[in-house]
Formats: sequence, structure tokens, C-alpha cells
Amino acid sequence: METGLALTPSYYYWEEHTEETVNDFQGLEWKQYVGDFRVLEPVELPEGVCCGVQYTTFAINPVRYMYYLLERCRELGVVTVRKEASSLEECFGEDVDAVVNCTGMGARTLAGDKKVYPIKGQTVLVRGECRAVKFRKAKSGWQDAVLRRPGEGTILGVSKDEDDWYDMTIREHFTQADGNRSDNVDPDLTEVILERCKELAPELLVNGKFDVIRSQVGRRPARKGGICIEIKRVNVGGRERIICHHYGHGGTG
Repeated sequence: METGLALTPSYYYWEEHTEETVNDFQGLEWKQYVGDFRVLEPVELPEGVCCGVQYTTFAINPVRYMYYLLERCRELGVVTVRKEASSLEECFGEDVDAVVNCTGMGARTLAGDKKVYPIKGQTVLVRGECRAVKFRKAKSGWQDAVLRRPGEGTILGVSKDEDDWYDMTIREHFTQADGNRSDNVDPDLTEVILERCKELAPELLVNGKFDVIRSQVGRRPARKGGICIEIKRVNVGGRERIICHHYGHGGTG
């Protein structure tokens, strides 16, 4: 699958009503952007669930998709440069009029935005691609997730630990103390994730178990107060340039 994208049926379940589900799901801001959105009938709901919706959206393999976009840009004559920068202003060359800042956690340093913080999450990659993307929001606040990753398998999860800075440092630059993100994987949490997701993706089970490829830990770059999307005009090299900030999406990136 060249692009890493695949249109996939999706389901979202709630074990109790929340601000998202009241008034005929008016709290779901994203429902207008997905196809085939509909509210599930009670007979269609799994046991223990009070309400749910179905829709069609893209499942994405982020790494494969980004490589696809990069190759398309190169085919169109875009020149790519990879280098370190200590400020956004350093990114402006003589012929650069605008810089788009999508640096995630790096925005703490490059944009001086201390509202940016990490949300640690642990997931499990298993073999086989699920038939549908599924989410289940539990009464405890935990959210089960089964996410198709086209061309690679299925992601199961997902834990969320806000403001978790373990094995990370922020000084002049944002770095990870250890480049191996698997160092602090919690094996007990892996087992919890695997057990909770069995009901959501039974088609992937072999003799009652998932075929695990690996567990992994990452950090979603979130921002207190919400996403930052704004245009800033700066003077660089004696003329006005533009910086477009776009970061702080957390897990919806």
C-alpha cells in the first residue's frame, strides 16, 4: 500500500454519556468531517455500552504516508534540507518568505511556548489489519483503541499519562535522554491493553491471542489551552517574513 492510507469503517462507543454524546452527539466536533456518519441503534451496541456511532474515515500509517509525501515533493522539484536550528528565524534563507512551524514539543524552545507538554502513551503493534477502526471510552476514563495501520498491522491501545517527562529533558533543546523509546515499556500495561482489545478485534486473534510484533511508548505533543494555529510576522534580514505556527494537537496530530 504505497500511500499508507486506507478508507476504513469506524466505530466509537461510550459506556456512559459525556459532553460528546449529549444533544444527539453535538459535542462531536469532527462528525461533520467524516463520511457516512450515523448513530447506532441500541441493538447494534456491544454489551456494557450506552451509545455509539459509525462512520468512514482514513486509517493511516504515519511513517509510510510521510515518506510518500516526501517522495511526491521531490518528484515535483522540491529541495529538502535537513539541519539543526536553535530558532525559527534561522530557517529563513534569502529566498524563504514563510516558515511553517510544526515542531511539536520543539515549540517549547523554538517558539518559546511553555504551554506545550507531553502526553505519554503506550501502544501495542500486532499482526493483521483489523476490519474496522474502533474506540471504546470506559467509565473509568480509559479509552480502548483498535487502529488499522495499512501495510503493517494494527495498533492497540491506548494509555494517556499527561505531563510525563520520564527519560526526557528540556534544556536549550528538547531531547530524549535515551533514544530508544521502548526502554520504559510497562509489560503489565501491555497485557492490560491486549486483554481489553480482544472484544474489539476478535478477527485478529490466533488461538485466543494477538500475534504481538512489539510494544512501544511515545509522547504526544499537546498544549495547555489548545492547539496553536496563528500567523506571526517577523523582520528577518531587513524585510518582513511570515511564521505560521501549527502545533499542540496531542494525539489528534
